[in-house]
Amino acid sequence: MALSGTSSIALCIGGIRRCLFPSKPVMTLAIRFRQSLLMVGAALLWLPMAWGCSGFRGPEVKVAGAVVTNETDEGLELEIFLEMTNPNDEGLELRLYEYTIWADGARAYQGVWSAEQTIPALMERSAMIPGVLLDQPLGWTKEGRPKQIKLRIAGAVLYIAPGQFAETLLEWGIYQPRQGFRAEDFIELIVEQKMPEKGKSASKGS
Repeated sequence: MALSGTSSIALCIGGIRRCLFPSKPVMTLAIRFRQSLLMVGAALLWLPMAWGCSGFRGPEVKVAGAVVTNETDEGLELEIFLEMTNPNDEGLELRLYEYTIWADGARAYQGVWSAEQTIPALMERSAMIPGVLLDQPLGWTKEGRPKQIKLRIAGAVLYIAPGQFAETLLEWGIYQPRQGFRAEDFIELIVEQKMPEKGKSASKGS
């Protein structure tokens, strides 16, 4: 059956109207989705300001030193010692250490180490994180290892901020508080059992 000119125009107008102004359920879902995105975006923008206003801060982290603790046919094992201070009026729970080690400018090791540690309010604690210097990636041999290198470490300690809102963001993977640290110094590649001078309570989870 052929359509008249008036009927064709009416159908076209109806199609355009449906495209530009969808039905209420579709519009409602679209609006809700956009609102959800806006709420998440606003939360992410507001989060740093909220933590700043709360006064809660991450730990103060200092790299206290590093020593070679063992040597194998493949390389050297290190222990890096950290000294941390909790500046807050409540305990600070640490989760993980993420860090990278360079030897004479070459990336030598990248690690993730469980913290398993809580620093009491306004207290100090020490910790140790391991590292490895493998001969082959660094162009060394067991007999031809350097006596001294310039060691650089950079990383972050991931911690848990207080409050239900912070825990929810952590569970959703939206925000993970972290505090960075870095240091650079020359070390002797001589096997030692303890860190010189400040080696107090420097075991994992101390």
